[in-house]
Amino acid sequence: MNSTTFAYTSSFLVLLVALFMFSAQQAFAAPGGVTSNLQLWLHSQSGLASTSVQGSVVEQWNDLSGNNRHVYDAGTGNEPTFNIATSVNAFNFHPTVQFARASSQYMETMSTTTLSSDSPYTQFVVYKLAATSSAHNIVGAGELAGTHSILVSSAEDRPKVYHNSSQLSGTSNVTGLRPGMAALRYAGGGGAALIGTNGIYRTVGSVATYVGGTTIEIGNYRAGANSLNGALAEVAIYNRALSDLELAKVQTTLALKYGITLGAARDYIASNGTYVFASTTNAGYKSGVFGIGKDNGADLDQRISQSVATTSILMLATTLDFRSPNASGARTSLDDGDFLVLGHNAAPTTFGGVYDGESATRMSRVWKVQETGTVGSVYIAIPNTTTFPTGDPQVIVSSDSTFNHFDTVVDLTDDGTYFYAQINPDDGDYISFAAVDTSVDCTNYDNALRSACATHVYQSQYDTDLATGNWLSSSNDAGTATYTAHNATELATYASSLVAGDILELANGTWSEAIDIEFTVNGATSSPITIRAQDPGGVTFTNAVQMYFVGDHVRVEGFQFNGTYTHPDPGTSIFNLRLGRTGARCDYCLIDNVRFLDYNASDTTERVFHAGSYGQWNKISSSTF
Repeated sequence: MNSTTFAYTSSFLVLLVALFMFSAQQAFAAPGGVTSNLQLWLHSQSGLASTSVQGSVVEQWNDLSGNNRHVYDAGTGNEPTFNIATSVNAFNFHPTVQFARASSQYMETMSTTTLSSDSPYTQFVVYKLAATSSAHNIVGAGELAGTHSILVSSAEDRPKVYHNSSQLSGTSNVTGLRPGMAALRYAGGGGAALIGTNGIYRTVGSVATYVGGTTIEIGNYRAGANSLNGALAEVAIYNRALSDLELAKVQTTLALKYGITLGAARDYIASNGTYVFASTTNAGYKSGVFGIGKDNGADLDQRISQSVATTSILMLATTLDFRSPNASGARTSLDDGDFLVLGHNAAPTTFGGVYDGESATRMSRVWKVQETGTVGSVYIAIPNTTTFPTGDPQVIVSSDSTFNHFDTVVDLTDDGTYFYAQINPDDGDYISFAAVDTSVDCTNYDNALRSACATHVYQSQYDTDLATGNWLSSSNDAGTATYTAHNATELATYASSLVAGDILELANGTWSEAIDIEFTVNGATSSPITIRAQDPGGVTFTNAVQMYFVGDHVRVEGFQFNGTYTHPDPGTSIFNLRLGRTGARCDYCLIDNVRFLDYNASDTTERVFHAGSYGQWNKISSSTF
């Protein structure tokens, strides 16, 4: 009995140890989740805990690869300095380490790496040059025997592989003195190398062999004169040639973390292999790609982001804060595997686009959204120096690239620096900005015709009488004929039979049936068709209602909506009341004196619009939503 128990306990302990070791291994993060053969990993968000003041010296930068190959300053007076995450030299709300060539600032490992002579390797560096000058050695051998370096020539901002006095250039995709990501993959044995920036690479063959087995310098090569003059945010060195998929995962992590746009043909791939921004899906919208997301395997927790591209204006954040560092404790993180990534159509940020059929009212630039997981509501912002046309600045979120007032339209708020709003875009949505001119007087339903009124839908106009709980009296009591419907079946019989001057009353009471009816009717200027409650407020709809009105001179009034219902067509947008529909207008039509009181679909992720208008010279008034 005792021996059996002991054996069982021993097995249990072995299992616990194995599970612990497995969990610890699983918990280890690395760029792109690529952990195998990672020899040195430096990034500015960790390993610099004692450094938090702008301009303070950096004496030690800790290696996060698990190999403890920490790097140290080259000596007193040679220490690089720290840039806080809100400084001018920060990268996408992350801190950086600044190297000044004039002071011969660089850092070096105390122990050698396992870059054996002429063995394969892959290196990534995220950098920004400070000035145009000769070559900048970013990562290189630290002893006289070593003959390898990755360097950037700022005259052409082109990365180069340096082996044994031989240099071969890669491609450049960094314009101006902007942050960039250089990558170098060497096959070893004097074979080919892949080198470039921001995901655009060039394959060069017959690379010279190199001597390794030395220490590594960060910001220099063998303590030479061509040290780095600029800032670094991250360095990762592997002692093997990564696969194309691994390369894509690492560059995705670095691109999203630092606001860097990859080459147009590149996919953004999370550590678990999920495509969080696919090149083919987002064709035409691959400029200025940036986003927020959480990837535990890649140690990525991006809570605020803006592309580092020169023409970038849009900012995205999980909380209403466009100034604090990404790592601020006040910011909300997304769940692991959730991403919201945007790219735009490379159009200018001037207002030459069309909104609601009116030209030059919408920003020409349009962003497309790819959502992975469930991100929920986020905050967007653009500079308040953006010059809008006459009208109220708004952001439009559309399910297609045609923008009108049937889309989600949110007013922008000016905080003194930014125009901002809270939005909840879906996967595949489009975002742009527009201005609606609300100076046009469209409040008189019978006034002279104004084409401008077609773009003004007056929702949530709260009448003084409604504030006291009193319903407005019915209009047009003396119609040509008055009919009464008691249920949805009877109501449907009048869908196309009403004529000018007719009044259709819905009998007082609670209507609990689902209703989906399109009225196709035509009234006249002096004798509109009226569809109303028997008494104002006497009809309460508690189930799903879809009533569309196509034609002209139609009045809809006196209804109340209250309750929770099942969405009748999941995955699509519905309107409870709509004047017109896509492709079929309602002109000179009115929704008046209606109330929506806690009336929603049970699945709050579904899109439901209480009221809308498609046509000209329409009005929604004296109603609450």
